[in-house]
Amino acid sequence: MSNELTFDVELAEIPVKLKNKDKSIDCVIREFDGESRKNYLSGIMGLVNLDVKTTDDDKPSVGISSIKDPTKVAGIKSSLISLCLFTKKDEELVPVTPETILSYPVKTIDGLYEACQKINGLGADAADAAKNELKEKPEDG
Repeated sequence: MSNELTFDVELAEIPVKLKNKDKSIDCVIREFDGESRKNYLSGIMGLVNLDVKTTDDDKPSVGISSIKDPTKVAGIKSSLISLCLFTKKDEELVPVTPETILSYPVKTIDGLYEACQKINGLGADAADAAKNELKEKPEDG
């Protein structure tokens, strides 16, 4: 068995087409790089207070105990999407602004948000998958 680790450093992308009656825009949802993830998580941490507890089996459990500023929570979805959604302009990727994202229908925002969470391993599904993976691994002994 080899001890070599190999990682793909190319960011994953999902093609997206945004359309209305008159035109369509080709976009991509791109996986976070380290800087984008840091910026997103720093922004989220500024919005909530965390509650750290120990479970019955002495494992740490982190949850949201309260929201610091409820007026800013509405921007969580557009913040994530704006770090991941890009339009293509002359082979360049141009980020879509939160203001533009907020002009989209709610069902579009919700769909983009779910796709951004999925590509970046965020959200309840990712937390559940991580928990299941930990349960499946045998403990070192």
